[in-house]
Amino acid sequence: MIRGLVVMLLLGGCAYSPPVRSLGYGAPGRLRQGELEVAGGFAAVPTPMAGGGWIGYGVRDWAAIEVGADGSIGSWGMGFAGGRFTHAPRRDHKLHGAVDGEIGVGLGAGGSQACRSDEKGCDSRRWNDRIALGGYVGGGAAYHFHFFAIYARARAQPTIAEGTPGTLWGQAHGGIQFRIARTLDIFSSAGVAGLVNRRNSEVFFAWDLGVAIHFDVTGKRRANTARRGLRLRM
Repeated sequence: MIRGLVVMLLLGGCAYSPPVRSLGYGAPGRLRQGELEVAGGFAAVPTPMAGGGWIGYGVRDWAAIEVGADGSIGSWGMGFAGGRFTHAPRRDHKLHGAVDGEIGVGLGAGGSQACRSDEKGCDSRRWNDRIALGGYVGGGAAYHFHFFAIYARARAQPTIAEGTPGTLWGQAHGGIQFRIARTLDIFSSAGVAGLVNRRNSEVFFAWDLGVAIHFDVTGKRRANTARRGLRLRM
């Protein structure tokens, strides 16, 4: 079933509007005020089929803005912008919890009608001729253990595209994140994802892998004993 779904999505054999973001974020609580992160990675079901990247900036310790792009070759390409709101009151401790919420919008092109040529309303437009838009809302929770964290995350994405059925995408994952040398986070998660619209309903196993690099753009980095990171020695 999983391999069949991958083939349907990549070859346009499944009717859908594209997701705004395919890659999960990783563990909550990475950014503080004045920090910038550049991140990206891929999502797989079970082989890599989509991916993207984003730039995030910590406006406050509890609020960040994000802009980025997501896509799948021959299927969709979406740009997005949104906000992330984090509650991590004890993040200076080696052991601490963190939760966050995310919300945003996306605009781009993609999707598939997947109908017979003689079917009423069918058209021959390619994926990049279909304007698509949508939104996403989600949240996550994590517990940090000095240089690594375990986390769970969920996201829902309602989307529409020209000539395709409006689609609701959803995902729920659990994963682990490692920080290396203070500035690099590597995260990976696995769980279930799916889509539903008036013509299709699918649930499948999915996993992702991503990296995030951090910069202190203010020059006023505060000591954070909980996030020093794993030091690699040659």
